[in-house]
Amino acid sequence: MRQETEQFVRDVVVDHDGNFETLMTASYSFVNKDLAALYGVSGSFGTTLTRVELNPKQRAGLLTQAGFLAYRAGDTAPILRGVFVNEKFLCAALPPPPVFTPPKLTGTTRRERVNSVTGEGTCGATCHAHLINPAGYPLEYFDDAGRYRNMDNGKPVDGTASYPFRDGEQDYDGPIEWSRALQDSAEAHECYVRHWLEFGLGRPADDGDEPLIARVAQASRDSGIAVKDILIQLVQSPSFRARAPEQP
Repeated sequence: MRQETEQFVRDVVVDHDGNFETLMTASYSFVNKDLAALYGVSGSFGTTLTRVELNPKQRAGLLTQAGFLAYRAGDTAPILRGVFVNEKFLCAALPPPPVFTPPKLTGTTRRERVNSVTGEGTCGATCHAHLINPAGYPLEYFDDAGRYRNMDNGKPVDGTASYPFRDGEQDYDGPIEWSRALQDSAEAHECYVRHWLEFGLGRPADDGDEPLIARVAQASRDSGIAVKDILIQLVQSPSFRARAPEQP
């Protein structure tokens, strides 16, 4: 699964000068005989990863790949997946969880069980109901191994949610709409550029980097520039080419 994601990113970024939108919404990936069975792809496959088209109604980019889905799995997967998306895809600042005795989950589906302790009217509503859960519920269409499903414990999966983006509340239903909502958002583009800047500079971004992040992210969002062009703009910036003077 890890090799699949690595090869997918390499194919998008290096081989085809792809952009952030492709990373988030592409319906193709790379599978071998084991992954083909997981994704429900028919054909003859061996041990080598081969590019295939996946079902575009089920798969769209990084968030729907089995590696991410299996890495964040379990009965609280909406929480684990939602926290990951908030922190790594949106750079949202989530407060640390409070110290508490875990309450007993009730309900039939995984969403019902999570809602029973983190939904509206519960002690976990502040962060979960508005930020964490809405980022994880659309991915309930996937089980812990990353297989697509329509039913959860005998009930239809509910993948509807709403996220408070800077430009306004955005409604969506399921992983495809959620992936597109993310790639349409200013926050996701800024977060992606921020990760590259911090990787390239070897330090956390500071206030002086914000104009550069905003400018490059806007070009990524509005013009769909390639990831390679994001890197070029970052390494041409004074932040990359010059060192700040050391304090005595």
